Amino acid sequence: MSRKPSGTVQCVGPTKIHPDQSIDAFVTLTTPNVCAAIWMHFMVDTSYRVTVCADRVGFDTDHDGDIHYPSAAPLDLAPVQHWRHIEIQLHGSRILISIDGKQKITSSLPTPRFGPGNVMLGLVNDHRTRGAIAKGQVAFADLEVRPLIRPPGT
Repeated sequence: MSRKPSGTVQCVGPTKIHPDQSIDAFVTLTTPNVCAAIWMHFMVDTSYRVTVCADRVGFDTDHDGDIHYPSAAPLDLAPVQHWRHIEIQLHGSRILISIDGKQKITSSLPTPRFGPGNVMLGLVNDHRTRGAIAKGQVAFADLEVRPLIRPPGT
């Protein structure tokens, strides 16, 4: 997946997904100055977004262009083309994000919770680019999106 020097690139993922879901993938930044992005519950004007950058993982929400950054966690600086394993679980009112088997973010989802929507893959500017649009590429591998359905009483 790549982007010329303007805008955001997104790739539509599965469209019929249970509201409680697990997303598992491997991601790498193949050029500097960009972050891999996974949008969940993507609708026309709302979504949750997880970003994986060279030095941090973040979770934010987008409601009609109003971006909120409730959570971010540092990562050991990774060189370009270093693969990271990301696991995301959306269940009830919580999101859990792990990188390379280590839990990095646990956060409450905003109220009201966004309705069901697509999973989208893409890339965004690294937080250090300070608004400049960077040309870049990211890659995803072995993406799995599964419903998180728990038996009653658990």
